[in-house]
Amino acid sequence: MSLLEEGRLTAHTPSVDRRMRRLERAARRVVSAVLFAGLLIGGILLRPSDDVLGIVLMSISALPLLHALFAGFGDRSGGSR
Repeated sequence: MSLLEEGRLTAHTPSVDRRMRRLERAARRVVSAVLFAGLLIGGILLRPSDDVLGIVLMSISALPLLHALFAGFGDRSGGSR
């Protein structure tokens, strides 16, 4: 009880840790997807007035798209489900 009162009580929760890692990975993928959409739309909107910048933005948008699609694909280090 004294550990609890002093704030030094620790608990190991592997299933919660696994779920948190999965949520963090999903959040990173969502950020990548939003970044992809922003770059792609920005490139589409800029292309009529500035071909080079529009094409560059649309090309660069492939990087966050690839991350959103494939991030964490081979990372199965969380153990069994």
